[in-house]
Formats: sequence, C-alpha cells, structure tokens
Amino acid sequence: MNIEFLGSNGGIGGTAEFNPGSTCIQVSEAILVDAGTGLAKLTVEQMSKIRHVFLTHAHLDHICCLPLFLANIIGKNNDGPVTIHANSSTLDALQQHVFNQVLWPDFTRLPAHEPQLLQFNTLVSRQVITVDGIELTAFATTHTVPTLGYAIKKAGVHTVFAADTTLTDALVAELQRFSAVDHLILECSFASADEALAIRTGHLTPALIRQLLQRLEQPPQQVWLTHLKPTAVSAIVSELEPSWALVSSH
Repeated sequence: MNIEFLGSNGGIGGTAEFNPGSTCIQVSEAILVDAGTGLAKLTVEQMSKIRHVFLTHAHLDHICCLPLFLANIIGKNNDGPVTIHANSSTLDALQQHVFNQVLWPDFTRLPAHEPQLLQFNTLVSRQVITVDGIELTAFATTHTVPTLGYAIKKAGVHTVFAADTTLTDALVAELQRFSAVDHLILECSFASADEALAIRTGHLTPALIRQLLQRLEQPPQQVWLTHLKPTAVSAIVSELEPSWALVSSH
C-alpha cells in the first residue's frame, strides 16, 4: 500500500501480532486519516509536520489522540494551522464535546497571540480535496453515526478506505463509483457468528465482506482487513479468505 497504518485495531489491548493501536493512517508526512491511539507512535517532531487530519467519524477510538496531538505542537506550527476535515456531524461533536473549554481547550481560539493552531473544514460526501498532489475523495458509509470513507489517489495508486460501516445497498453503490481500485480496505470487527451484533452496531464480518465483494462489478486488486475487535481476532482469522490480507501497523 502507499499509505501506512499507525494503528489498525478495533479496540485496545491487542497483541503485537494483531496490530495494537486504534485507527490512525499516515497518508503522507503532512496528512493523517483519523487520530486513534496509533497516532501516539509518532514522535513530537513527526507530529509537528502534520497539517491535515481527515476524520471518518466522531467515535472515540478514531479521535481520542487528536486533543493530545494538538497540545504537543503548540508553537511548532509557524507554517500554518492544522485543518480538521470531517462531516458536519463530526465537527459539531468535536466543538461541543471535546474543544469546549471544559474537556479540552478550544484550540480554534487558543493560544492567544500565537499562530492559529486549529481550523475546521466541513466535508460532504463525494467531495474531492487535493493536498500536496494527493487526491482524497470523501464518501458516505453506513455506521451508527454519520461516517465518511476516503478514496486516496497517491503516486498512481488508488486506495479506498471504507472506514466503519456495515453492508448496505448504499455502501455498495458508493464503492461501485470507484474504478481501478488497487487496495480496498474494509473493517472486520466481528466474527460471522455475531452478524446480528455487527449489523446493529454498524460493522462488518467475514460473511458480510464476502457478500459485499460479490456485489462489486469491478473487484479491487487487493482486499485488506482492519479494525478487528481484540476479543474476536481468533474467530475472524479462522474465517479469512486466502486472498485477503490483514492490515499491519508499525
């Protein structure tokens, strides 16, 4: 893949073999997708180079390190603020429940008399943004809160990250829009025996992934699975197809 997962676990407490650290993807030196506990693997110097964070949704395992990351780089962002790109629901949740001067400082206004640290950019589904020559296309997925996946075109490689989602007609329609996909990254949170729980909580299982792939008119070159719940890893691994790969983090 042309991106790196700093964290790819569907929870905490996973073993090194199955990628501890919740979702955080480094697209480039300056771009992250999500800010889960995997972000903590970066050094402060590496964090100071991040200028764009694209969030999939507001759930804690995807945003929990965002406040701490921003606190680390105060005074180290002289070349511009960090822009958080997300849908309106996610940005509203951050403003009301995180950067609210109670749980954490409002870094859109603080620190005073310093270069602006944080700004928000509202995304809608199917919006395309290009940063440093890398094209990111947001698309809606089907989760328990409004959620975006991202299709990333970088250095001639097309990677589609479907984020947290369950299987719906709407998801299939969104994925059908993308042609010539090199890497399709799907979450797989639960074993197939827990399909009812997966659907109720907006997640996928190996059986649901098989159904999804069968419905795609143009299959991807490679399928990667991420977001395995630590308690379900053994059962999920026993169901994997030989052509599927588990995302690794470093």
